[in-house]
Amino acid sequence: MIFRNVVIVFALVCLGVATPLYANPLETLRPGHPRVLATAEDFARIARLVETDPRAKQWHAELIEEGEAMLDEPVVEYNLRDGRRLLYESRLVVDRVLTLGLLDALSNDDRYRDRIWADLEAAAGFKDWNPDHYLDVAEMAFAFGLAYDWLYDRWTPAQRKIIREAIVKHGLNSAFRAYENNTWWTRTHINWNQVCNGSLIVAALAIAEESPEEAGRMVRLAVEALKIPMKRYAPDGGYQEGPGYWHYGTIYNVIALASLESALGADFGLGQMPGFSRTGDFPRHMTGPSGDSYNFGDNSAKPVRSPAMFYLAKRFDQPGTAVAAAELLNASPLALLWYDPKGLTTDTTDLPLDAVYHSAGAASMRSSWTDPDAWFVAAKGGWIGFGHSQMDLGSFILEQGGVRWFIDLGSDNYNLPGYFHSNEGDGRWAFYRNRAEGHNTLVLNPPSAPPAEHGDQPYDAVAPIKLKDKAIDIDLSEVYGEGSRRTIKLDVDNSRTTVVDALSLDEPGEVWWFAHTKAMIEVAEDGRSAVLRQDGNAMCVSIHSPITAKFSVMAARPMPGSPDPAGQNPNNGAELVNTAPGSRHTKRGEVPRFGKPDPANTVKKLAIRLEGVTQTRLEVRFEPVQE
Repeated sequence: MIFRNVVIVFALVCLGVATPLYANPLETLRPGHPRVLATAEDFARIARLVETDPRAKQWHAELIEEGEAMLDEPVVEYNLRDGRRLLYESRLVVDRVLTLGLLDALSNDDRYRDRIWADLEAAAGFKDWNPDHYLDVAEMAFAFGLAYDWLYDRWTPAQRKIIREAIVKHGLNSAFRAYENNTWWTRTHINWNQVCNGSLIVAALAIAEESPEEAGRMVRLAVEALKIPMKRYAPDGGYQEGPGYWHYGTIYNVIALASLESALGADFGLGQMPGFSRTGDFPRHMTGPSGDSYNFGDNSAKPVRSPAMFYLAKRFDQPGTAVAAAELLNASPLALLWYDPKGLTTDTTDLPLDAVYHSAGAASMRSSWTDPDAWFVAAKGGWIGFGHSQMDLGSFILEQGGVRWFIDLGSDNYNLPGYFHSNEGDGRWAFYRNRAEGHNTLVLNPPSAPPAEHGDQPYDAVAPIKLKDKAIDIDLSEVYGEGSRRTIKLDVDNSRTTVVDALSLDEPGEVWWFAHTKAMIEVAEDGRSAVLRQDGNAMCVSIHSPITAKFSVMAARPMPGSPDPAGQNPNNGAELVNTAPGSRHTKRGEVPRFGKPDPANTVKKLAIRLEGVTQTRLEVRFEPVQE
């Protein structure tokens, strides 16, 4: 009966028919182990690949080196290192289970198994997995589920019992309480939903025979919950929380889908939700020739190195996405699991140079995919009121000659008081990096004295963004006044970019134009132009209208009348770096949520001030300089 249902489900999937979520979602459960994310056939395929494919062989060698280093690392402890999160320890276990678990599957080396067991035994004995910060529970449950499944035949019955009971006690039962209490992450549209429910699906499927009631209930709840954030990929595959969080949310979303497919033969229609088939191109379009991404919101500019791109490329037949992934990825277990050299092609000319993502309120333009000195411009419209958002309507970044001339600062310290109190008037908008004055956009009528933690753009404003003929158009009517807009034009033939602000204010006002940079700035004597120098390159920035406008250089610090909370980043080059399974940006287990100062890399901002403005046109041009 199980075999017949599996055949039916796979047939429905092949025909593109959404599979219903059965009253018993485990009805088509694949018997035996491994079945979550990978099967024995997958491990056999990887074993062949590492013998025959140069890239796979290199990745395997690097993973062996990492795995050997893990053998001597300390066992995890119940330690809330920042006073709030156990996530450091959870991610250590995730990283070790993925790496050592894969190496064990390819070698049956007892050392790998025994090292995994040391962490599992310790974490199983924790009083809890810190449900107050539920990502900690979720990622630990993911690690336990994967270890139980991938090494099932390598554990003794007593060890299986310990792992299984920990999954139920600390993972599934705490999740059921969260659902019963309507806890926010069970119904949110941000990455927490994807990470938590994706992890819990893995844990549930791993122990489905022994705990069918709990596993079935968890799968049913998690699949339905995942539909909430997955709706946000529509219509074009963008991700509101930015490229770094695209990786974090999407990798666990992909883990959930891949696990449902490998264990049950179907993802119950999740993969067919609008926009999801297009999301593999989102990080590519949000990445410049420098390799850095457009880090709007609480994101790092570090390259997005996500194995999810391999999964998406194969599932939706997008070889260009696979090529991009192969070029970006470092060695990681999930990269090796989803890597398929037959899916690679060198032909990426079919990918448009420009893209707009209405789902994320972001757009990008470039002059070439292959020229390392190409122009790259990305800009932000959309809206403010979503997870990890900032007051960045109208902001932009710009690259040329391999240099990011104008930057987004990214996030500040997540542990700052009120940092995630994001409703209008709440603490989040007191922090410079979350305010419009901390972005490359306009600020209207800055206050003469600090307000009560209000932001400097309307919290409920919507700024529609469009893209046509190498021009990004952002309607800022709800931000500055009816008819206000910013247009960013990329003139490839003349090698220049122009930013034009058309302002229509209800009454005379003071307008500031800001653009943050790490470059050295030399303003001309008349103030009408400035030359920026960085990494041996030069860029001229000039004002073409109005004739009264002049440049000045300011520190990347709050204006005199703005709030200046203690502890916020001094903006001397620091940025957030995000990690998730498949990343290799930080030391294992690190939760990199805090900017690290770099005194040699101080950020400053080029500024223009206009007074008594009602109707005006502000045009600024950017052109490379040959010196």
